Amino acid sequence: MRKWMAMFGVILTVSGCSNGPARPVIGSKAPAATPVPSYPSGFTPPQEDISRFVKPIYPGFDALFGIEGTAVVYTVIASDGHVINALLDRSSGRRELDDSAVVAVRQSFFIPARMNGNAVVSNARVPVNFNANYTKHGMWPSSHLNPRYALDTRAFPYPSVERAFEGLSAQTPGGNNTDGHLTTFKLSNRDGSAREEWAFTDLGTPEQMAIRFVFAGTAAAPEVMVSALCQEGPAVCAERTPRLLMGPSFARGVHQ
Repeated sequence: MRKWMAMFGVILTVSGCSNGPARPVIGSKAPAATPVPSYPSGFTPPQEDISRFVKPIYPGFDALFGIEGTAVVYTVIASDGHVINALLDRSSGRRELDDSAVVAVRQSFFIPARMNGNAVVSNARVPVNFNANYTKHGMWPSSHLNPRYALDTRAFPYPSVERAFEGLSAQTPGGNNTDGHLTTFKLSNRDGSAREEWAFTDLGTPEQMAIRFVFAGTAAAPEVMVSALCQEGPAVCAERTPRLLMGPSFARGVHQ
């Protein structure tokens, strides 16, 4: 059976702080590096079925630190619109974003391609854009925007990510669920000023992580002490240290 190739002029945009399903940006151009194919007479390429597109999960660590990218997924679409296969065609530069994009596209449905009015199997390349558009975070103190970051070399106060999450949940019931893969907690001093903020990323996955921000310094020279515990071990935390020392994207005011 012949399969027809299509390149969508649609980018599925995933927001790091979206409260609802992500929506493809209709009319967006495909990546410039990918040639736009010419279609044979009588062929109608597949289209996105917005109501049945699955929103990719934005990995919590990437969302928190403003890590963005576009993964292009090569997709084989059946004549009834379900996805036969989905493979990474072009990497975003981050394995976590790539994996999330492939899983979401594989679970999605499309309006199938047609040849002379008959639904046919087709191929398409689907760009999935991850955009961590955090602009402000209500729990982060305004006194510590764009602070100096330093590693906190004191012993981490919990032996595991799970125990840390249990402890913070008990101290601050409810926390602040910004996203399914990012949960934050704020600890305050007696006068109500912020003492610490904790971020738990990608809970329930091998990449889960507990990050502790301790607010210090002065009004003129704010400082944040950072420490972390990684499910995959100290080597992963060491690899992620440069990101930790950049601070969350909403505290920087820019994405990196």
